[in-house]
Amino acid sequence: MTVPEAVVAVMSNQVEVAYQGTMALRALLSLENSPPIQEVLDSGVVPRLIQFLGLADNPKFQYEALWALTNICSGNTKQTQAVIDYGIIPPLISLLSSTAVDVVEQTAWALGNICGDNHSFRDIVLNQGFFPAILKAMCRFPQEMNFLKNATWALSNGCRGKPSPDVRFFLPVAGESLQVFPTMAALLKCPDTDVITDAAWALSYVSDNSAFIGHLIAGGVIPPLIANLAKTELNVQIPTLRALGNIATGSNVETQSLVDAGIFAAVGPLLKAKKKCLRKEACWLLSNISSGTKDQVRALFNSGLMPDVVQCLKASEMDIRKEACWVVCNALECDDPALNGYLISLGVMADLTQLLDCSDNKIVTLILEAVKRILASDKSTPNKYASDELLAALDQLQDNSNEHIYNTAMRLLEDYGGARNEDEDEEDDEDDEDDEDEDDKPAEKKDKKDKENKPISRTTSDTMETE
Repeated sequence: MTVPEAVVAVMSNQVEVAYQGTMALRALLSLENSPPIQEVLDSGVVPRLIQFLGLADNPKFQYEALWALTNICSGNTKQTQAVIDYGIIPPLISLLSSTAVDVVEQTAWALGNICGDNHSFRDIVLNQGFFPAILKAMCRFPQEMNFLKNATWALSNGCRGKPSPDVRFFLPVAGESLQVFPTMAALLKCPDTDVITDAAWALSYVSDNSAFIGHLIAGGVIPPLIANLAKTELNVQIPTLRALGNIATGSNVETQSLVDAGIFAAVGPLLKAKKKCLRKEACWLLSNISSGTKDQVRALFNSGLMPDVVQCLKASEMDIRKEACWVVCNALECDDPALNGYLISLGVMADLTQLLDCSDNKIVTLILEAVKRILASDKSTPNKYASDELLAALDQLQDNSNEHIYNTAMRLLEDYGGARNEDEDEEDDEDDEDDEDEDDKPAEKKDKKDKENKPISRTTSDTMETE
């Protein structure tokens, strides 16, 4: 059938004819290339398809109508909006209570498409009671793996988008025993990789909002997340790392829950992973812990991971080096002489010095604060940490257009550069008193007082795009 022929059939009062027409529309809308979504919308047949969703005594008919509507909702935002305006969401929510698993699965798919389009559509769906309804459906069909995959994917789309959904949608409903986050914790233990992956992505989305972190911890998601770091599938490891890294940006108490659950032992192997994305995200997670309390920083050092972090600081990939730099510099802000001395013994001064030529001024500023702290820890003259390489790197920063970087580098050169070269300068003065090299003088700029930088925790959105 063509679209016009199928529409005529759908509008028929004869059930079998209408059913055949609906099947034909579904087939046309399932075409891989250029499905006729707009043509179907323009035909005015959508309200009729929505009407068929109420045929509780004919689940096959419901299923065909659902499939067609699902594919229309996979179109562009304007097309999905048109279907919403026809009032599709309430009947879809009602169909999640169907006893036919195929119908419930297709309903979850349709709602997932709507939620995944944008945060406004997502919130419309959530306001209609999506979470309680989908959780009940998941409890009714716990052994139906295809349904569970689609339901978890839809659940994930219900968590996705910026701004993040309101926390109230995730809190227990009066009279309801089912809760979102304990359900997600259970899904993380599912034997199916797709289910685990979508559950982990869901948690990574909502954990990007600090208001959710306490609820996630109370829901029991940390133990299964940490356990899943041992899995070998990259599509599981990435969202798991992101969820845990976001949790580490929470309060000190919330971060401690990761430390207590054994996060360091689980993350350690990933610092040596062949996949650079795993090393990068492992360092990012640890950087959020190293911005915590002194006890948390000491726990990180006691875990034995810092040599591996420093190795990441030497990596050929700049993005990995940057994340490792955050771990080291945040740890140095702890200002523990023993810990700082250990880091210095691992050779971090040379690695940080090399990174001063980085084009990222945020990283350069971070390193300068760390270097300043290390230099200040040595009271000898000349300063044993003020290497020629460091002084040369600081001198190069005199050309940096960022005033704070310029001023910090200039002050460090003034404080630590003179004593090392004092004898050489005297010899140069004797040999060539009248030949001053103006290029060796710092340009005259108004000095600004440095602000004290505190360790920084960064969420996923601060460091990378959420897939």
